[in-house]
Amino acid sequence: HVRSRRQRQMCIRDRVGTSSDPIAFLRDKGLKSQTIEIIFEKLSGTSYADIARQRGGSEDKYRKLVKRALNSIGLDINLDKLSAN
Repeated sequence: HVRSRRQRQMCIRDRVGTSSDPIAFLRDKGLKSQTIEIIFEKLSGTSYADIARQRGGSEDKYRKLVKRALNSIGLDINLDKLSAN
């Protein structure tokens, strides 16, 4: 079923657990700062098209980057439905 943006954010927060600093948690899991920034941009509703325009490259590049990063820390969620709408 389709999850709302809020549910996705809560899922990530639940996975982070009681960590008061989700960025530090993601760094400790081996994610690079740029990848973490892109994940948070996506969670805030920025489209992959806007991320690609701002950072250069293709939408697909950032979609794959986020998917691989989330999978690497055990989160199998799809952020494709999030947009700036």
